[in-house]
Amino acid sequence: MKIAIYGDSFACPKSARYPDLLPASYKSWMKILEEKYNRDITNFAVSGSALFFSYENFESNFHKFDKNIFVATTPHRLYIPHLEKQHWVIALVMND
Repeated sequence: MKIAIYGDSFACPKSARYPDLLPASYKSWMKILEEKYNRDITNFAVSGSALFFSYENFESNFHKFDKNIFVATTPHRLYIPHLEKQHWVIALVMND
């Protein structure tokens, strides 16, 4: 099964960002999915990115994968082009 992950630092493998601060035995939740459940994972997450950036990656790539995991960022990182005023998003619900 091919899985894609989209989002900000919460979806980005922390072991890749801070290898010197974590014990050698530390594994991100993505690595556990990959190893324990034998899944092929592609991670599009970028630390500090806005929701729109992640959504653009999702739009371009979701059809290439069996499952897609989308981790929404915190409201203060929202950037939605073409709006005169930026709006806060309280919750995002995605269904199959």
